[in-house]
Amino acid sequence: MRKLRQQKILHVKICHYKITTVLNLRVIVVDFLIIYHLCSFVIVVLTRKEEGFFGGKLCFFFFFFFFFRVVIGSESFQYV
Repeated sequence: MRKLRQQKILHVKICHYKITTVLNLRVIVVDFLIIYHLCSFVIVVLTRKEEGFFGGKLCFFFFFFFFFRVVIGSESFQYV
């Protein structure tokens, strides 16, 4: 009985570790996408070669920032 309880606790700890690892990787990927879009924004603003940028890619950047970073990458999801 005691061994079964220890196995259950170990299983819960492993599952919690896997969930937090996946969420941390997701946050890293989202941060990479945010940095990529920010760099593309700076390059386009400096070169001024693309028309209609403020209606397209800038909104796309803010969508990535607010939705993925704040909602999915929030700290509260790591302790589910």
